Amino acid sequence: MNKIIYYVATSLDGYISGLDEDISGFVGVGSGLQKYLDDLKGFETDIMGRKTYEFGYK
Repeated sequence: MNKIIYYVATSLDGYISGLDEDISGFVGVGSGLQKYLDDLKGFETDIMGRKTYEFGYK
């Protein structure tokens, strides 16, 4: 059986984005982002919500 990993980015107050889907508080460059992208490459399957998928797909 494969391991399930819950992997989510949140702000300190526990939210994924700000009002009106504002993501300006998230860092878009640097080692944290690179680690996240590298980790994603190692996953066999990714499950995400519709809004997250649509946002990332844009």
